[in-house]
Amino acid sequence: MELRSDDFDHGGQIPDKCAYRNDNIHPHLEWSNVPEGTESFALIFNDPDAPAGNWLHWLVHSIPPEVRSIPEGESSRGVEVENDFGVTEYGGPAPPSGT
Repeated sequence: MELRSDDFDHGGQIPDKCAYRNDNIHPHLEWSNVPEGTESFALIFNDPDAPAGNWLHWLVHSIPPEVRSIPEGESSRGVEVENDFGVTEYGGPAPPSGT
């Protein structure tokens, strides 16, 4: 599988509009080359290097198999799970350094 975004390049920085302290909207995500027989998708937006330790920003499961993208800021079409901000929606990056 391949995962890409229109909002940032591979290995690039997530845009400011996606930051928790700014607009806090999740970036566009799109996936391709899906294995045959896929029954659903899950998305984990996790920061293993956060100052407080492993930090879960967004967890979505049960995304239908026909879905191949999540437009910026739109519904995931899956089941969102409570993250480390204590909410069940996307919580963008919020590093103490600001970067």
